[in-house]
Amino acid sequence: MPYGEKCFSQAATDKGFNNYVMSFEIFCDPSIDKTAKPDLKIDDSQPCNPKVTFAHSAGCPAFRGSDLLRYLSHHSTIVGLVLIAFGFVSTFFGSKFYPHMAAFIGGALTFLLFMTFASLIGTLRAVEKYRKPTTGESV
Repeated sequence: MPYGEKCFSQAATDKGFNNYVMSFEIFCDPSIDKTAKPDLKIDDSQPCNPKVTFAHSAGCPAFRGSDLLRYLSHHSTIVGLVLIAFGFVSTFFGSKFYPHMAAFIGGALTFLLFMTFASLIGTLRAVEKYRKPTTGESV
């Protein structure tokens, strides 16, 4: 890391820190008012890498597009088989089935846009059963 001031603590340089580093970890807690000051927890056990941890409503995501991706990752075998079949057909028969391939790709993109919009407005509760909440967040 070429930036920052040099750290002269022997314990820190033994752990691989040559320069000062500051780490922040912010958790989602929607019950905290946006104007309230967060309760900071400072871990300075590593002299050249202090870590500040707190929970606040500012740590909550404004948009979560990952619910659909999390659902698909739990069903990766089915997704993989569909993609392999699509790749095989498009590789060997792509020019013969061009209208069908274009319709499939257009439909897939439309579906992706629809699901992103549905995730934005919070209608994907059925696919959120694998979701693990962060500190202070309820599912």
